[in-house]
Amino acid sequence: MNHKLILLLFITFLSGSPAISFAQQDSTKSAEPQYTKRLFLLGSIGLAKMNYHDGLEKQLDYYRGDIDHFSLDFDFGLYARLNPYFLLGPVFNIGVDTYKNGSDWFQVNQVMLGVSALWNFYPNFEGLYIRGDLGVTNFVIIESLGSNQTTESGFGSLLSVGYAYPILKTSRIAPYATIQRSYVDKKKNYRFALGVQFIF
Repeated sequence: MNHKLILLLFITFLSGSPAISFAQQDSTKSAEPQYTKRLFLLGSIGLAKMNYHDGLEKQLDYYRGDIDHFSLDFDFGLYARLNPYFLLGPVFNIGVDTYKNGSDWFQVNQVMLGVSALWNFYPNFEGLYIRGDLGVTNFVIIESLGSNQTTESGFGSLLSVGYAYPILKTSRIAPYATIQRSYVDKKKNYRFALGVQFIF
């Protein structure tokens, strides 16, 4: 009787082992991250609104009125994924503010080179994320009349929020909103932007 019981238990154990092993493998597989990309390229384009310090605002008065005016926001960045939620890397940000009055035009290029941190709330980089940048910034001012100037370097910061949608397995598209604060020539300036980011 005892031998039959031992044999029955042994057969039961052998028949159950594959199921246990398969369950363990399936559990391990489901726990593995589905999105394991380590490096990301980020590019963006958006519409911007600039607020300048009083001195530059007075300089722009000549171009205001019945004129063509457009402002754009651009980003170019390379990010490394430090964990499933956190990305860090260098970024180049530029705001282009152009005024045109007949044949005369005036352009303010706000340039910032800095370090960017991006936190996404979901490990597969889908949905809501926030981004913060710190860097060195200056303004490059170009006029059609030939009076070009570059401000002294200052400091800039940027805060952005976006929502990422998958378009391919390793690519994302994300509408975003940004506010940037720059401090150049000991004066504060602001830029607000709405646009689309592409993450590869």
